[in-house]
Amino acid sequence: MNRRTIRAASHTGEDRQIDPLQLHKAFAIATRGFSTYSLHPDDFVCDDTIKGGRTVNGRTGFFRHRGIAHFTIESLLELHPNPDRPIEILAAPSSIGCEAFGFAALGVRKGLGGKAGFNIDAFDCSERFTALARQGCYPIEMVRNMEESWRGILLDPDIVHDRFVNVRRAVKSRVRFLDHMFFQDFSPQKKYDVVMVNNLLMYLNDDEREQAMKVIVSTGAELLIVNTDDRVFSEMPPSLPYIHVKEHPVWADTPLAESAFLHTDYHIWARNKAAPEQHI
Repeated sequence: MNRRTIRAASHTGEDRQIDPLQLHKAFAIATRGFSTYSLHPDDFVCDDTIKGGRTVNGRTGFFRHRGIAHFTIESLLELHPNPDRPIEILAAPSSIGCEAFGFAALGVRKGLGGKAGFNIDAFDCSERFTALARQGCYPIEMVRNMEESWRGILLDPDIVHDRFVNVRRAVKSRVRFLDHMFFQDFSPQKKYDVVMVNNLLMYLNDDEREQAMKVIVSTGAELLIVNTDDRVFSEMPPSLPYIHVKEHPVWADTPLAESAFLHTDYHIWARNKAAPEQHI
């Protein structure tokens, strides 16, 4: 292997060569020198300034949302053990890709979607974050403290160029990072079964939030997951075709609805049975 280059995945899924020193520097800039949160040592700071001078900041971690990921996957397996097509998941914002890859790693391990499998489309408003996510590899500083069991399902065992670890190819192949854009500008090109937006809506103004909700409805998603940090979404607007997962005639009996601790951290909504059915 050329000591000045490493191989990483492009957004097309093909491998390409990149300069490891420049890539390492780019990750360091995006994470403030690999800074973590004292209460969440596995979560990294992410900062960027995007078009118009708007600041994007927050935190990300590979298994930051492991609880909701686990119960979502278990519920999908229970309801749709052998779908006739891949389960389609939309995850945004995706930051530098950690959370999408973490979900995918759990999905691969548990056999989500059976033989048909699953796909995750993810995107972010930051061009820098998107470029880093598409590499499919991360500096060792970001995985050094990861438990061995989690490393095993997410990462290849080899360290590349003494600086990086690669996301396993079986995991990487399940995630596609779309071009960077604001969520409210997204135009779905297919139907999604699950939409995970975490606390996105709290960062939008009223007009942007209204447009984002239209986007969510247009995805046709059967399941919608929002972080409870997003206080603007504590109740579902009556105009939208979703009801609380505990009140849904199908989803109410799934692990996702029955897990008490999840509902302190997430709002979980299922498409109202009166709305057009979305078959997986």
